[in-house]
Amino acid sequence: MLRHLVLSLALGLGATLSLSAQQKQPDVVYLKNGSILKGQIQEHLLGKSLTLKTYDGSTFVLQEVDIERISREGVALSERQSTQPYTKKAREEKASQIGFGLSFTSSGAGDHSPFLRITLPSLDYLVSRRWGISAKLDYSPISMGGDEAHLLTFHVGPLISWRLSENGRLELRPMLGYTWVSLNSSSTNHWGHDYYIKERGGVVTSEINLQYRHHISSKLDLIGGVGLTNVGGGFNLGAGIGYRF
Repeated sequence: MLRHLVLSLALGLGATLSLSAQQKQPDVVYLKNGSILKGQIQEHLLGKSLTLKTYDGSTFVLQEVDIERISREGVALSERQSTQPYTKKAREEKASQIGFGLSFTSSGAGDHSPFLRITLPSLDYLVSRRWGISAKLDYSPISMGGDEAHLLTFHVGPLISWRLSENGRLELRPMLGYTWVSLNSSSTNHWGHDYYIKERGGVVTSEINLQYRHHISSKLDLIGGVGLTNVGGGFNLGAGIGYRF
């Protein structure tokens, strides 16, 4: 009986010590200059800096551009592991992005050709890893028969984002906005001169876009997507480039 009690206490003590050792397992930061630092990561501002406290009490603030890789005693750390805290500051730096792009939209009328849309710019902000808000401004020159129209559209709406891989995200944007229309329409010919009437107006518009964002560097993205819009047309196909800050 005494032997079993001693054995149980020994096993329990061993498990406690093992768990304690695992919990104190150091984070290892490998720098590009060949230096290696061990300690506990206090804060990781993704895309900017990392704060590491070593066991001798020293604190190092390291720039991410100087870091080769991070591990925990030889085991590489993923984004999901808690040693890289997803703090409010980290979200702000990682999730803010600005984009520019070109797209073609099929005309809603069968007798008109697809027209060009220029996005200048789009702004996105992820409040969390999945949810955010998006806004964008588009300009479209359209030729309709003998008339020339210019469309300026502002849209805003929620952003839903899924991380598909280390370098790729799929994003859904249902948006609501307003389109300002400037139309130059030809009038009758008087005394050998063509006169034009300029009309201005606006209309509430909406669209929904699905796009894929691929990170080609720590800051730049390539973007491609499809969507449906009632801004003078229907199906929309576009591509662009984004900057994350």
